[in-house]
Amino acid sequence: MSLVGEGGGTIITESAIWHGDSRVLGATITQPIHMILTDPPYGVAHLSGFAQTADGKRFVREIEGDADVDRALALFSEVMAPLVAASAEQCEMYVFCRWSMIGAWSDAISKLVPFEVKNVLIWDKGWPGLGDLEANWAYTWEAIIYAKKGRRPIKNRRSSIISVDRTLHAQMIHPTQKPVALLETLIEMSTNRGDLIVDPFSGSGSTVVAASNLGRIGLGIELDEFYIARSRQRLQQGIFDI
Repeated sequence: MSLVGEGGGTIITESAIWHGDSRVLGATITQPIHMILTDPPYGVAHLSGFAQTADGKRFVREIEGDADVDRALALFSEVMAPLVAASAEQCEMYVFCRWSMIGAWSDAISKLVPFEVKNVLIWDKGWPGLGDLEANWAYTWEAIIYAKKGRRPIKNRRSSIISVDRTLHAQMIHPTQKPVALLETLIEMSTNRGDLIVDPFSGSGSTVVAASNLGRIGLGIELDEFYIARSRQRLQQGIFDI
C-alpha cells in the first residue's frame, strides 16, 4: 500500500512495483531509503537470443537506456539523484556491473555524494554464459559495486565472492534477471526487517521478491510495460526462483 504523505510525497507501507520513469517517481519518495539495489542498463546494447517460447524469442528486445555507455551512465545519474536525496543516514548501495565497465561505473557512483565506493563484490554464477565458446575463458562471474553512506556495521562479515547459481533460462522473464537467493544475501547483509529497499531498474522484480521474503519493504520501478505485467504477476503469485 502507498499513502500520500505531507507535501504530496509517497509513503510506502508494503512491497510494490511501480510503472513509470524512475526519474519522476523516485522524486515522490519522502521516507528514508535504507538500501538501493539495482541492475541498470550497462550501455552494451544487450540482446539475448535465449528463451525460445511459443511467443517467440521473448528476450530479443532492446533494454531502455542500454544503447551506449555514455547514455547509460547519464540515465543512471539522473535516476539516482532523487534516491540519494531520500537516502537514510545509514544507507548502502549495490549496483551490478559488467567486468569491462567497472572503472566507469565506479566513477559514476563515486559522484553520488555522500556515498563512497567501498568494494567490488564478485558474483560467481556457477555455470558459464555465452561469449566466445572457442577461444576465450568462460564468463562465469559478474561484478557488484558496493557503496556506503554512513558507517553501518556489517552483521556477519563474509567473503566478497558470493556463489549462487544463475537463474535457469526457462525460468527467466528478463534477459539479465538475477537470482532471488543472491539478492537475499545482499539484503540480509545491509538492512533490517521493515527497512525500505528501492530498485529503480526493476526488470523482473527479483529485488522486490527478495525483500518481501525477508520482511523488508521492496519498491521496484520499471518503465517497460512488458516487464511490469510479468513482474507484478510474479510478486502477487509468489513465483520465485527454484
